[in-house]
This record gives sequence, C-alpha cells and structure tokens, in this order.
Amino acid sequence: MLDPIIVDEKEIARDTNTFDSWFRLMRGKSWQYYVLAKYVNQHHLEMEMGLQFSPNGSVAKTIDETLLKPHSDPNYNVLVIDKALANQDTTTIFGGICFPKSLYHKNKREEIDILRQKGYGKVVKHVWFCSHPTWGFPCGHCYPCCSFEKEGVKLPRFGKTVFAIKKMFKKKKNKRVVELNYDYTIIEMSDVFVAKAKDLETGEVKKVFRLNETGVIILEALQAGAVIDEIARRLTDGFDVDYETAKSEASAFISKLNL
Repeated sequence: MLDPIIVDEKEIARDTNTFDSWFRLMRGKSWQYYVLAKYVNQHHLEMEMGLQFSPNGSVAKTIDETLLKPHSDPNYNVLVIDKALANQDTTTIFGGICFPKSLYHKNKREEIDILRQKGYGKVVKHVWFCSHPTWGFPCGHCYPCCSFEKEGVKLPRFGKTVFAIKKMFKKKKNKRVVELNYDYTIIEMSDVFVAKAKDLETGEVKKVFRLNETGVIILEALQAGAVIDEIARRLTDGFDVDYETAKSEASAFISKLNL
C-alpha cells in the first residue's frame, strides 16, 4: 500500500463549472461529492470510492444504475459511469469515480454480517458512520446514523441521548445560528426556483418569491442548521466572491427571508 496523501479542502481551488454541475445534480446536498469531484477533475484522476448502493443514499438517488458499466481494465473489478449515456452533470461529478463491485450492491447490514463471518465480531461494535460523534459514540441523529439504522444496524442509545442534550444547549449558546420565522418549501418550476413561506403554527402560506441558485444554497443551508460562517464559506467556494462579500450577501438574504 502507498503512503496516504492528505489534502486540506482549502487547498483545492474553487471550480465554478463543477460547482454548477453538483448543484443541479444533487440540489445543493451532499457537499462532499462536490469537493471530491473538483479534486478529481483538477488532477485528472480516477478515484475509487468505497460506496455501497444504499436506497437511502444521495448517490443511489442520483445515479441511474443503467449508467454504470465495468471498467475498461478487466482486472479492475469496479463500475464506472458510462459517459456515452450519462448527461454532462453526472459525468462531471462522478465521471472519475470508481465503485467497487464487491460493495456496490450490498447494504450495511450485509457488510456487517460479512465482517462477523470473517471473524471480526469484536470490531463490529466499533463500526459506525457518524457526522457528529459524541464522546466517542455515534449521535444517532445525523443522516449517516439514520441511514445506518434504516439498513438494519442498531446503534448504541447512549450517543443519541447525549447528542440530544448537547444540541438543546448548543442552540441556546450559538448566537450565529439563524432561526427562520417561516417554514420554507422550495419548488423547482421549469428554469427557476420558488420558495413558499408558511406560518410555523398555522401552515398558511404568507409569501411566495423566486430564488436564484445562491438563494437556494443559503436557504437549504439554514434549514440544515448551518451558521453564517459556514454559509459564507460555501458561497466563497462555489462562486467567484470573497468571504466578506459572501457573508454580506447571505445576511441580506436572510433579512429578506425573515421579513
């Protein structure tokens, strides 16, 4: 095995074309695939991704399996995007990614069972995929944790309980977290996005307005609990603007949302 090459995300140059493809393809979700795609595209690489076909996963919902084909090297047992069939956005984001055949059609439950069969039962209890681990335990609330349990693998309750308590206090302390005054629904209509603002208690639609791609990114990030600094960083990485400008634009848009 070769020594690992560690790359800081900040060292990867912004790439507007890749960003636009990622946004159209994945609707602003699963940020890591944009980061991986721009690195692969900028360095003209093939990258093997240990990813299984999870019906709950964003990749499985994005890539039609009919777009996959075996690698041109018959000794390399992976699947790749068929660029003759895939659209440009799919090719831009996943054209340099290889999916191992041994994993792609297995869910996490099947993977855990294989580990046990091979004598790694003691390791299984330490296997989880958590975005916000709490004291060394999976939180049980983030998307990877929920996906893990949906596929038949139970997680310890301790992390769930502690995470819920921490989250309750964190919301009170973190003043940069923006509380929205309305419940927003984003609708794509032909070539534009429309946001419907509903009253949090009655569900009555209070206002409807158009969104550009920047607005969609900001609103979805806010709904996911992102803070202003994180939103500004995403805008800076995706568009040719400096950090202070991005932060100012995000703040102005948030003011508009909460009118």
